[in-house]
Amino acid sequence: MTQTPGAATPAFLLYGSNKVLTRYPELYRALADRGLVPLVVTGPEERGGRLPTLVDDQSHPLSAIAEVAYHERHDLDGILDSVARWTASYAIVGGMSIGEYYVEPATVVNDYLGLRSPGLRAGRVCRNKHHQRLYLRDFSPRSWMIPVGARDAGTELPDLETGVVKPVGRNSSSGVLRFTGTAELRRHLQTYPEDEVLLVEEYVAGNEVSVEALVQDGRVIFTGITQKFVGDGFVEVGHEVPADLTAAHSAALVDANTRVLARLDFRDGISHAEYKVTDSGDVYLMEIAARFPGDGIVSLYNLATGKALADTIVDIALGRAAAHPEPARFAKQVFVTPPPGTLADVVADDGLDTEVTWYAEAFMWPEMIESRPEAPASLRVIMCDKSVGDTVGDLESSFDRALTFVVDASSRAELGDLASTVEAAIEIRTVT
Repeated sequence: MTQTPGAATPAFLLYGSNKVLTRYPELYRALADRGLVPLVVTGPEERGGRLPTLVDDQSHPLSAIAEVAYHERHDLDGILDSVARWTASYAIVGGMSIGEYYVEPATVVNDYLGLRSPGLRAGRVCRNKHHQRLYLRDFSPRSWMIPVGARDAGTELPDLETGVVKPVGRNSSSGVLRFTGTAELRRHLQTYPEDEVLLVEEYVAGNEVSVEALVQDGRVIFTGITQKFVGDGFVEVGHEVPADLTAAHSAALVDANTRVLARLDFRDGISHAEYKVTDSGDVYLMEIAARFPGDGIVSLYNLATGKALADTIVDIALGRAAAHPEPARFAKQVFVTPPPGTLADVVADDGLDTEVTWYAEAFMWPEMIESRPEAPASLRVIMCDKSVGDTVGDLESSFDRALTFVVDASSRAELGDLASTVEAAIEIRTVT
């Protein structure tokens, strides 16, 4: 991008915690390729963490960040004020929230600046599970809201044989509990903070998948389906791209997701929606987000399609003509569940020819892209999210997971074989 003398520096807004800011190195490359510097909005807690050090480290991808503003996600006035001050020095041409919590302020800021975004309706509804059930009733299981102050024994509750209760504003499966009968539901309700609004809904049995869509000018230009692997509760323990579904189930998911996005008036960006598909082919929306999918799903699409999703998403945000290829390979992420206790070490068999990466030391995931459909099956990374001395135990949310790896291959059979081999060759050592 050519600048005239004295012109403001072209810039791009990013929102999220240090955890998500260090997930996608290809995003910083995509911005640099387009002559853009990142401006970051993140939480006040990051000021005393590693983020300032990483921004100052010229060997780290986060050193591309030009400036950081520290605001609580609910501090819309403060965020708007910081962005307004940045406009004196920067020509802000795009922006997006990478993580969940800043989706709504990011859409408001983009509206203020006249930039592309998922849109005000999508930005709001995608941040609240109860709003999703109201706007998207035709796609959802039956549900009931439990407002603050309505959890006492005299409160009338839905009489469900089995159901799920969840907070309306959390993510990463945090606080999601299944119950059998009203008595157990009442016990669950007492475990939540008093100020949380809760959602109760009927339990749907079925195959759990997510649908990722790239949308430009209100039109879906790419749709991918990710298979979910779920542990004993609701926490995901693996993902696979593309999902192994019948043609009928795939078509039903794509159709439902397209109609969901139209109801939300989703304008520009990436959506990540989770669904269940019953054996009979009925599709139920679990929830939808207007941001990057979590975990390593973006890397799985990079490996499967041969192109970085970040390149396409940035082009969408900038209003450039965008397109993304269909998957030509298979990619999988597996979370290895450790025995409970205190983490002592992680050992990977020498035959894997891949060392364990400790997130607390690297503070960045590797860039994973494979442009050759017939390339050999490969183990891309073994990443430990915990540190020696951390306590590991039951999986109550995604934050409890300790170690993961990513593999890709030219066939689904090869992918499965390699994943099984890698998992068997990793030992997580804990002490009690």
